Amino acid sequence: MAASCAGLGRLDDAWTYFEKAANDAPWDWHHWYNLAGMHLKNGNVADARMYLNKAKAVGVPSDAKCVVMN
Repeated sequence: MAASCAGLGRLDDAWTYFEKAANDAPWDWHHWYNLAGMHLKNGNVADARMYLNKAKAVGVPSDAKCVVMN
């Protein structure tokens, strides 16, 4: 839902859904990665880095590390 909202330009809704997903399943790195992307698109590099670090902390699978680690 969040990605669809973001794709449609409904960024306020996207934020809400991404944050809810991260709060509901904080062990899932995808949610933190998505929040990092939203922050990066808004030019908030420091916040994006913080959320990427959260993704790393919960464990990114080895086949996805090239996306998150670079």
